[in-house]
Amino acid sequence: MAQVTEGDGEGGADGAGDGEGEGGARAQAEPASFPLDYVRELRAENKGWRLKAAEMEAAAGRAREDLAAAREAAAARIVLAEVKAAAARAGMVDPDGVRLLDLSAVRLSENGEVEGAEAAVEAARKSRPWLFADARTSNPAAPPRPRDAREGRDARQMAPKEYEAARKRQAWRR
Repeated sequence: MAQVTEGDGEGGADGAGDGEGEGGARAQAEPASFPLDYVRELRAENKGWRLKAAEMEAAAGRAREDLAAAREAAAARIVLAEVKAAAARAGMVDPDGVRLLDLSAVRLSENGEVEGAEAAVEAARKSRPWLFADARTSNPAAPPRPRDAREGRDARQMAPKEYEAARKRQAWRR
C-alpha cells in the first residue's frame, strides 16, 4: 500500500522549523503519512461537497432571479392599482380605460410611493375626454330615494293596530 506524506500534491512543505531546542538547533518532525486509499476517499468526499456547494449556489441564483421577477410583478400591480384609483378619482367612466393610458412615466419609488399616476390620468383626460365624466362621484347612477319611516319598520316594533293596517296595505298591493 502506497503512503502519501503531508504536503504531497498540495505544493509541499515549506521546510521552516519550530526553532525549538537549545542553541537554535531545529528539531525536524517526521512528516505524517496517510494511506493512499484514505487520501482518495477524502478527495472524493471533497469533490462531493464542492458539487453540492455548486448546486446550492445555482439554486440561490435561481431564487434571486425569482425574487427579482416577483418584485417587478408586485411593483407593476401596485402601479396599476394606484393608476386605477387616480382614474376613478378623476371621474373615469370605465375602469378598462386605464389600458389606454400611457404608463411609461409612472413608477414605484424606493420608498414605495407611486409617482406620475395623476399626471398620466390628467394627460389622458386632455387627450381622451370621452373616457371621463363629472368627478363628483365614482358611481354614475342616481342615489336611491329615502325610504318612508313607516315602510321600514319591523313587525315586532309595531302596535297591534299598526300591524293589522300594514298587513292590509301589503295585501292590497299584491
